[in-house]
Amino acid sequence: MTYRTIPVNLAVLVELPADTLGGAYARHMLKYGFDPDTFMSADTTKYWLRQRMAISHDVYHIMTGFDASPIGEFGVAAFTLVQYWDLLNVFVLSFVPLSLTNPLWTALLMRALWRGFWMGRRGNAAIAYPVEANWETPLAVVRHDLGLGKFFGTD
Repeated sequence: MTYRTIPVNLAVLVELPADTLGGAYARHMLKYGFDPDTFMSADTTKYWLRQRMAISHDVYHIMTGFDASPIGEFGVAAFTLVQYWDLLNVFVLSFVPLSLTNPLWTALLMRALWRGFWMGRRGNAAIAYPVEANWETPLAVVRHDLGLGKFFGTD
């Protein structure tokens, strides 16, 4: 049986323009020192959907415009939880009440949660978006295709 995989070669993707899905993704991964193979296992590479879920988190950062700060992580968790229910995002969001005790974060955190929830609710299913066929696609087009352009003023 053959399994489909999502090729992720950061050295190749970083050569793409910064405003493409692949170029932005590679720069994000390199900036933060992330390795797309970190969450891969034999089980993950055997099952296409599990592999897609393993790399999707950082792709969602690019699609939604949230950075990798704690506030950005909450925004992505809100987006993902609305898109499809999973325990990881429930766990991440369980730290919101504690995080709200930091008065420097309150407004920013509430804004990120609101934005993430609405993006997830109004957007198309990001998990189904074929990133492997769209690394070279301009980010504005990707966001438009996902119904997220209105959050960036491009629709």
